[in-house]
Amino acid sequence: MLEIKIAQKRDAHELYKLECECFEHPWSEENFKNDLLNNPLANYFIAISDEKIVAFAAIWYILDEVHIANFCVKPDYRKKGIGKKLLNHIILDAKQRNFMGITLEVNEKNEAAINLYLAEGFVAYGFRPGYYSETKDAAIIMWKFFEGE
Repeated sequence: MLEIKIAQKRDAHELYKLECECFEHPWSEENFKNDLLNNPLANYFIAISDEKIVAFAAIWYILDEVHIANFCVKPDYRKKGIGKKLLNHIILDAKQRNFMGITLEVNEKNEAAINLYLAEGFVAYGFRPGYYSETKDAAIIMWKFFEGE
């Protein structure tokens, strides 16, 4: 069974370890600690299965929008619908808080993530060449707006 809840400060190290499993160029553990301890705009949703964190989403509430800053699913738990459930949780939370929409940047080469976002109603609105400094990959800017839904 999958449970989604809000991360606590004590989860920073586990989030960092999961980040290292998922990305070649992970955020630092200090990034997680700082967000969880000092960033009043940040919120982290974690997905728990088998009594461990198997996915997380770092979101920032900025003015009238939600920004997904980081989204990660443990490799062994991919293609099981966990990313979709976590994303739908974020969408529901944003709607309940009356945000106008959700935005994110996704690596142009991350087809699985792009397909997930498209399937959930996100639309590509822009392109940031060289956004990922380590690889020089571009980012696709995506939005999901709630007005008219």
